[in-house]
Amino acid sequence: APAGASSTGPAAGALPAPLSPPVPVRVGVLASISDSGIYIGLERGYYRELGLELQVETIPEPNTIGAMVNTNQLEVGGYGVNANPFLAAARGIGVKMVADKGQQRPGYGFFSLIVRQDLLDSGEIRSFADLRGRTITKLGPCDSQDPQIQRALERGGLTRDDIQLTYMGFPDMNVALANRAVDASWQVEPLMTLAIERGIARKFAGGDELYPNQQLAALYYSPAFASRTDAAQRFMVAYVRALRDYNDAFGKGIG
Repeated sequence: APAGASSTGPAAGALPAPLSPPVPVRVGVLASISDSGIYIGLERGYYRELGLELQVETIPEPNTIGAMVNTNQLEVGGYGVNANPFLAAARGIGVKMVADKGQQRPGYGFFSLIVRQDLLDSGEIRSFADLRGRTITKLGPCDSQDPQIQRALERGGLTRDDIQLTYMGFPDMNVALANRAVDASWQVEPLMTLAIERGIARKFAGGDELYPNQQLAALYYSPAFASRTDAAQRFMVAYVRALRDYNDAFGKGIG
């Protein structure tokens, strides 16, 4: 890098001028570690520096975020790569998929299958075949994690009729596991690590092992926000700065 350039983003002089007056931007997130580009940029003031005032709302259901982005109730939404944006595009709705928000790179499996600790300790669940008849939670119907479920079931010689799927938000999954109301969950970081540390559950199958390099999630712009290029471009500058910080920390051990 040129002398004096920041390792976490472009030099200050390379940033576009802040918008004045500041532009409010409603952002819907799932409260996943893959939302780090939003959280880091918000915490470090990257969006504010460019004249964007983020209003971040946690919405636990990806299809709801998609519907709100499609109808301009949110300017930006972060959720899985599912059928929602493609159905919207087929109807002529100008929603835009604009950036990565989470890949299952080998060694970085942030969305995986965890199983209740007591079921693993007792040996009741040892293989994928032992998931037969079990109640498993996931975020929502037809979400981007469905391909992982399919691969897990195939390894156990099972079909979807052999398990009981129930839908709930990520924070509720750990509570349900702790209460023994469910047997397993497709959980996201950092809540997966929290469940392990508290002895509630243990990682059973990594998403990065079941489906290496799956493009699990993306960032979307609403039709109205995508058309406002002054704000949309500045949002992306701040977002990429935050992602560089994240990758420096987790990939290079910097900061």
